[in-house]
Amino acid sequence: MSNKDLMLELLRDGKWHSNRELQDVAGFCYSARKSELRKEGWIIQPRHVKAGKWEYRLTGKRYA
Repeated sequence: MSNKDLMLELLRDGKWHSNRELQDVAGFCYSARKSELRKEGWIIQPRHVKAGKWEYRLTGKRYA
């Protein structure tokens, strides 16, 4: 399973996940995996928690 797939699996629960959690499953370049998912149409909502800490959740997928 690819790092992108692992990240998608984590986010599919619809709960908020920290940037650290994403890094743990998708590696140091987790933001690149996040971009790949967004290009595929996945909607990933960010929220800023505090300096250096962000959380993300999957809210759905766009259909073309």
